[in-house]
Amino acid sequence: MGNFPEVPIERLRASIDPESFPFENTADLELPKDPVLGQDRAKDAIRFGIGIKADDYHIYIAGPSKAGLTYIAKVYLEERAKDEPTPPDWCYVNNFKEPDKPKSIKIAAGKGKELKKDMQELIETLESKLPQVFESEDYRAREDKLKRKFEKRRARIIEELSRLVQDEGFILQVSQMGMLIVPAGKDGSPITQEELADMSEDDKERLKQKSDELHNMMKEAVKKIREEEAELKKSKDSLKKEAALFIVSEHIEPYLEKYADEEQVIEFLKSVQEDVVENIDDFIKKPESQQSAPLPIPMPSKESLLRRYDVNVIVDNSEVKGAPVIIESNPAYPNLFGVIERQAMLGALFTDFTMIKPGALHRANGGYLIMKALDLLKWYFSWEALKRALRDKEIRIEDVGELFGIFGTRTIKPEPIPLDIKIVLTGDPFLFELLYLLDDRFAKLFKVKAHMDDSIDREEDAIIKFSRMVARFCREEGIRHVDRTGIARLVEYSMEQTEDQEKLSLELGDIKDLLQEADYYAGLDGADFINARHVEMAVEKRRYRSNLVEEKINELIEKDIFWVETDGEKTGQVNGISILMTGDYEFGRPNRITATVSVGREGVIAIERESRLSGKIHTKGIMILSSFIKDRFAHNKPLSLT
Repeated sequence: MGNFPEVPIERLRASIDPESFPFENTADLELPKDPVLGQDRAKDAIRFGIGIKADDYHIYIAGPSKAGLTYIAKVYLEERAKDEPTPPDWCYVNNFKEPDKPKSIKIAAGKGKELKKDMQELIETLESKLPQVFESEDYRAREDKLKRKFEKRRARIIEELSRLVQDEGFILQVSQMGMLIVPAGKDGSPITQEELADMSEDDKERLKQKSDELHNMMKEAVKKIREEEAELKKSKDSLKKEAALFIVSEHIEPYLEKYADEEQVIEFLKSVQEDVVENIDDFIKKPESQQSAPLPIPMPSKESLLRRYDVNVIVDNSEVKGAPVIIESNPAYPNLFGVIERQAMLGALFTDFTMIKPGALHRANGGYLIMKALDLLKWYFSWEALKRALRDKEIRIEDVGELFGIFGTRTIKPEPIPLDIKIVLTGDPFLFELLYLLDDRFAKLFKVKAHMDDSIDREEDAIIKFSRMVARFCREEGIRHVDRTGIARLVEYSMEQTEDQEKLSLELGDIKDLLQEADYYAGLDGADFINARHVEMAVEKRRYRSNLVEEKINELIEKDIFWVETDGEKTGQVNGISILMTGDYEFGRPNRITATVSVGREGVIAIERESRLSGKIHTKGIMILSSFIKDRFAHNKPLSLT
């Protein structure tokens, strides 16, 4: 043992002098200009990924789980996004020709809700104005003129038929039920049964023939009347549409001028005008009271009928400055791509374009979407659909239940929306490697890898930046500030986490958690600031909550149940250490390692390996040790060692 220099105990752990800090506590410090400590390599990659506009250059930020990956992505994306143009609003409106295929409308940011409000005002105005038009004296006069014209033509047809019937000795009877031709008697009234019985068979035959001829003439007259009625209905409909078109065009014209630069909106407004004119009765009919019945059938209300003119604003960017930056913490398919809701009606599920709800892709369209890779991969449909959406560059809302036959009801198929987005995934480096190797599409889509370091060199400038990060945590979380002794202990703790006296840990999430715990103990003390004792207490209590197994093992060692010798020397025996993990806690356990030598041909025999109780790392270590022993002692003779 004398061949190796001894390391002084004070060298095993670095100490930080609190007096070396140029501040009393973190309240004296300015917030860091760069909210991210270190990570120059990752920052450069993120800037590149944000700046490049080529397709399929999405970003994967790889790093430790407590390095604040999502926060780092959010900070850098928001810094860039504020200078980018605000994307447009997106709306869904009724497709009047194919209602099961709603149309999407792109409109300038902030104008979506304006369009919705304008459409509501337009429909309310038409609901008020259109009935007034059809109740006006001018319209009634024009409608009465058409009716009088029809009545004259109808009377002329009936009069002509009546004259022909009388000339043949018959009578034309006209009633609400229709027209009837009967033979005339001697006194000019309809023939009686007695008069008919007194007629000869030849007279009866001639009467029947005349009656058939006259009935054919009556059918022709009825046909003419039906044609006149159809012409009247056509004229009335034409008059109604003409009057409606005049009012609708008058009130829709201001909106056509307002949205003159929005091509899709103009197309929608024109289709609304056509549909209102075609369905004018929905505006002018009065609600009818339902008659009492054992099983009354509810009829669609006027409001539900007029809902087809509504505007469903699924993306409203009126409050967004620059490009949106969205964080989706639960990327299930409905949360990511949107959902088509349903409403129960008459025992069935009903839906329309007003029940389309947006997903994170809609809200982030034209900007950036941040997700944890592992959270996304937990939802198979979301991951596959996202790759398809990025490939096709469109957001398509599909009903997963319908695709797999869960719902038998018919649904709608909204028009896809063009997709322009930058996806940022955060996750473990090992997960990136797995996806890169096992998913060809992932490698093609996520071409930018921002690899986060887990430590930074412990330089004076880095310690000051570290202290400013602590100050930011205190202000953001609303906890007590830390004095210089507390900062010194936090720096020491950070070095302990890296197991390197020249490094500081960049797993700042762990530092933030420790600050929260230290603040709790500072509160119990009634202190104004967090000091070194509070930080140390937080560290010790954290260890105490997790080291029960370690204490039990130490107890077994003290009772010589686990036998470890620490004094003197013994041939064929050394002490080693194994590292055990209990989730959030790691500790070392001393182990006695023994070896015996005997004559044989097996070489080195590892009992743990032969009994299959060892792991891969232990087996590899035994094999390396075996090679060393063979090289040192078994050049000229066989070696058997257990």
